[in-house]
Amino acid sequence: MTALRRVAPAVLALLAVLLTGYGTLGVVSPPSAVAADAPSTSFSADRAREHIAALSTAAHPMGTPAHAQVRRRLVDAFTALGLAPEVRESTASQTGSGSSVIAPVHNIHAKVAGSRPTGRLLIVAHYDSALHSPGASDDGLGVGAILEIARALSQGPAPRNDIEFLLTDGEEEGLLGARAFVASSPSSPSGDTVVLNIDAAGTSGRAVMFQTGGHNAALLPALGDLPPVTTSLSDEVYRLLPHETDFTVFQRAGMTGMNFAVVGGSANYHTTEDNLANLDTGSLQDLGSTVLSAAHRLAAADLGEVRKASDATYFTLGGLLVVHSEAWVLPLAVAALVAALAVLLRADRRTGVARRPLGVAVATLPVPLVVAFALGLAGWQVLCWARPEYGGFAFGNPHRTTITSLGFAAFATAAAYAWAMLFLRKGYAYEAGAAAVLWFAGLAVTTALFFPGGSYLFAWPALCGSVGLASVARRPATSRLRVLVPAGALGLSAAVLMLPVAALLKDSVGLALVAIPMLLVALVAAPLSSSLAVTLPGRRAVIPLAVLLVAGPALTGTGTALDRVDRAHPAPTSLVHGLDADTGRAQWLSDGTGATDWSRSYADGGRRNVEETFPLLFGEGGRYAATAPGAPAPSPVLRVRGSRAVDGGREIRLWVGTDGGRASRLTLYTRAGALLSARIGTTEVPGGENRGFASGPWKWGLLLPAPRPEGDEIVLTVRGDGPVRLLLEAQTAGLPVSPPPTETWAAHASGVSLVSRTWTV
Repeated sequence: MTALRRVAPAVLALLAVLLTGYGTLGVVSPPSAVAADAPSTSFSADRAREHIAALSTAAHPMGTPAHAQVRRRLVDAFTALGLAPEVRESTASQTGSGSSVIAPVHNIHAKVAGSRPTGRLLIVAHYDSALHSPGASDDGLGVGAILEIARALSQGPAPRNDIEFLLTDGEEEGLLGARAFVASSPSSPSGDTVVLNIDAAGTSGRAVMFQTGGHNAALLPALGDLPPVTTSLSDEVYRLLPHETDFTVFQRAGMTGMNFAVVGGSANYHTTEDNLANLDTGSLQDLGSTVLSAAHRLAAADLGEVRKASDATYFTLGGLLVVHSEAWVLPLAVAALVAALAVLLRADRRTGVARRPLGVAVATLPVPLVVAFALGLAGWQVLCWARPEYGGFAFGNPHRTTITSLGFAAFATAAAYAWAMLFLRKGYAYEAGAAAVLWFAGLAVTTALFFPGGSYLFAWPALCGSVGLASVARRPATSRLRVLVPAGALGLSAAVLMLPVAALLKDSVGLALVAIPMLLVALVAAPLSSSLAVTLPGRRAVIPLAVLLVAGPALTGTGTALDRVDRAHPAPTSLVHGLDADTGRAQWLSDGTGATDWSRSYADGGRRNVEETFPLLFGEGGRYAATAPGAPAPSPVLRVRGSRAVDGGREIRLWVGTDGGRASRLTLYTRAGALLSARIGTTEVPGGENRGFASGPWKWGLLLPAPRPEGDEIVLTVRGDGPVRLLLEAQTAGLPVSPPPTETWAAHASGVSLVSRTWTV
């Protein structure tokens, strides 16, 4: 007991540091909602929530009657504010990876005219929802926030700059509304436009500003009054990911700005659980107040000067926004490396540094990082084995993850502590701390060259560690302070900067990729472990390691056990009804992710590849399949209305539609090589191959996410005069069966009826 009493304060101190850093950005609760009777110039989440309640009563994907009803409500809401909204109709297309998309869009635009405009401030959210989602957060949160922001900004005297509000259509189907707006809105030069985009990948948590455009040094001061969670590292990471928002379109058009979202509660993303009950009004308050505050500043700024500004590195430290020029990044990183090397040379001359152990420490520090990463990957697989439904969450992030995440953090810390213990037992703890300083300095330079937005995470701790090394350089080799001071200075500064980022990453990438934030935890824990272990004499230094090895499985096991499925926290389930109209054969199909007893009771056969019949269900693993009874669903219809010869081939005029009701989507597929282009009205998309990822024969696709009730005419230009094989697939939301109350449709390719038919033309 005496030993435990002596060790407990040190262990608790370490846990306090980890928990404090962990909570600084990612787990701090958002503010309380401001009541509806708040002053008219402030943002009230209660007022904004009233709009969201009216807009998110049901799913409203683009082109549906529910979507049209939401649009009418939004026009009425802007009109009630004294603005003059307009609905801008056009046809938009998307031709990136995957099936090309063509659809009519209806953007909603309103404006507060500036008194002496130097440019325009464009505040954006999208008002369409995912197929099954009421969209209370994605993006009802953004839409409700914009209506409340528009109310606040339209009070009092006119702003200096024009303020435009844009609610885009078709974001979920390929950023279609943003594309249409950029293509048809030359009212202001792109260089004088600043965009504030509001989106959501969850239903709770702090407001996050995760992406900026160019010249951000002129924009970031606008966040100074109410800083959101932000780090320039997220900007670097987002560039590497395949994800896009409306902001991507505006950025590519030469505009700059900032992209905001909430990312907590991502288990509800694109499901029926993205509803008003699960929307955190504190998150709405945080996001709305942040964007309103930034809008006030930017509305009064000289936006013509934005293009003259440079890029900046930035991050929040508690409630403080830290910004410095990107021009400082490389010099700061080099200074950190030079300082570390100079201090070590000086220490070697005065008291001696064991060079070989130092080299071993430098060479082996990646080992605990690799171990932590591997434990994260393996741990997720174990969780999915224990809880198969985990694999069905859109971001691999179940409902309740805090306790489980702390368990993974304990595993990462244990790996780092074990590494530090090896050097402590051999009397080379100082060399272990010095190795950590050198690694941080090296990473600072590397990231400064390739990912400058993340270099601050390593440069400032390396400088602190170097100062610590210098302050004890005259101490004898046996002095504990010689280890404690530099390792503690490095570790604590790294904890303050890195652990909040690790927490943000955990919310962003989910438990499925918890290995990534575990890398940062292990890197922070390495120097902290050296400083902790050196304070514990003899065998007592092993006790924290034992505690961590027990805490890891205990916390992950407890967290997983407590994260039970219930009505408030349903499991995602995958089930599709597919009918091959050529043969009349119907099947139940499931991808198996998030498999539940209910879905398995329908799709209870083995896996088979169904991509040739249902191209939407692509993937090498195939689908679990079983024979299903027939069920009424809109069936695809294709008619050839004409054909004529053109240079090198022929032009085929088709009519496509459905029989038996209106489908949510229609997709036309053909094989690679035969098609030169396709056109609907005056909108043309290229042929060739846009589905290279498909393992089946259908390598080109054209998606109509909002097919007209009267059908659509498509003109195909094909190579040569030979026959062309076509497949038309109708997708309709809903199944003849419904999941139990403790389950919900998974976010992707689930809860839909598919009917496909082939033609040769």
